Amino acid sequence: MSGSCVETIGDLRALTPSVNSCLTVLGYHAPGDGGGGIFYWDSSAVDDDNDGTIIAPTPPLPIGRWKRLVDGLVSVKWFGADGKGTDYTKDFFNAVKSSRV
Repeated sequence: MSGSCVETIGDLRALTPSVNSCLTVLGYHAPGDGGGGIFYWDSSAVDDDNDGTIIAPTPPLPIGRWKRLVDGLVSVKWFGADGKGTDYTKDFFNAVKSSRV
């Protein structure tokens, strides 16, 4: 971690929420893979983690979630899609359908 950035969603999950209330994630699996974005800490959130726009810390807390700032179209890369044979379609559409995007 450097300044107000973390490299991956995994790094975001491991981050102590009190360190930053808003930060940039550089990628989902690796910096520059299209899965990064800007996240803020919502200390009152209890939403289920959807692996893309709502991220729970590890170990999970009963309250508080990282939430992605969404402005425009949603990308499957935000949910871990990497084009390497893993099918994230079901998870992506379930997240969209459940209004948790």
